Amino acid sequence: MDGCVPFFDLRRRHHPHRNAMVDRLEGIVTGGAYFDGPEVAELERELREWLRLPNCVAVGSGLTAIEMALNLLGIECGDEIITPALTSPIVAQTIARSGATLKFADVDPVTFQLCPQSTAAAINPRTRGLYVPNFFGVPCLGNALDALCQRAGIPWIDDATEGLGASLNQLVCECLTRTPLGRL
Repeated sequence: MDGCVPFFDLRRRHHPHRNAMVDRLEGIVTGGAYFDGPEVAELERELREWLRLPNCVAVGSGLTAIEMALNLLGIECGDEIITPALTSPIVAQTIARSGATLKFADVDPVTFQLCPQSTAAAINPRTRGLYVPNFFGVPCLGNALDALCQRAGIPWIDDATEGLGASLNQLVCECLTRTPLGRL
């Protein structure tokens, strides 16, 4: 050790679980079903139960999850999607690839979540939805955004990448799109 305090030692954290993790990974590699095998079905079932959802679909990347959500909403050329100015380039790229116009709204300076007042000012007749990531494990300001979407008659995509299972005022972050490792 060079005298520095390690930022985060995953070896120490995972050591008690190492054998179980290796056995599980070995089973996945041996089975060869990386994208639609029994482990994926098990993950989807466990997430459905944990989050109390009727449906759950695990996909291979965040880009695929965003594309799926935009397709399910019928987003097309001429539509607008509002997202926070603090977002991933992948989000912007994926929304643009759908043909929609990306419209940025400000973030709350304390929570770094989508600011409801800025979002309300950005909504217009071409707005077809919000893309709302939950940054740093903090749920978005769900109640205010939910009420705003209901008044405007538009849906919102809740990206719980960084806050899966977290809750605020009884709204639960329930969309899993990508992991810290990049792929599921």
